Amino acid sequence: MKSLKLAIVLVVGCASVIRAADVPETSITLEQAREIGRTKSRFLKDPDASPNATQEIPTPNVAYFQQSAAAVLKRSCLACHGPDRSEGRLRVDELNPNLLTGPDVERWREIYNVLSNSEMPPEDEPEYALADEERGGIVDWLSVELNKASVLRRNSKEHSSFRRMTRYEYNYALQDL
Repeated sequence: MKSLKLAIVLVVGCASVIRAADVPETSITLEQAREIGRTKSRFLKDPDASPNATQEIPTPNVAYFQQSAAAVLKRSCLACHGPDRSEGRLRVDELNPNLLTGPDVERWREIYNVLSNSEMPPEDEPEYALADEERGGIVDWLSVELNKASVLRRNSKEHSSFRRMTRYEYNYALQDL
């Protein structure tokens, strides 16, 4: 078995040496390489690839919330998270459905997490149970809206890609010098 593996390795090695010998060696200058790179660059050819290109500004989908999600949340969540009783200091009736500019993004993120993990409504409360379609619709809506909000907030701030190095990174950087 070992001799078969050795033979295969030798055959492959010899074939690659023979192929390398068949290829004529042509060297190009640095300027030629740069020119080839410029002509093949997808970034330089595509005007939309520029970071300053106008991008579509996301808009909130409040209509879905008003048509579907609000009624489902009112039926299933308001008993425990409403004006009479607000468990977890969460009132569903006071949340702003505009996740792009509204102040309640973190609360909606909590709702997304508990709904997607099927933690709410609790299983011991069957009268408030959500159908799979209802849960899926709200989770999908929240997923899209949270993603839009994240992109909008990230792009609207001046941010730096620099950060402070950790102690370990600093020590390794000094060792590399």
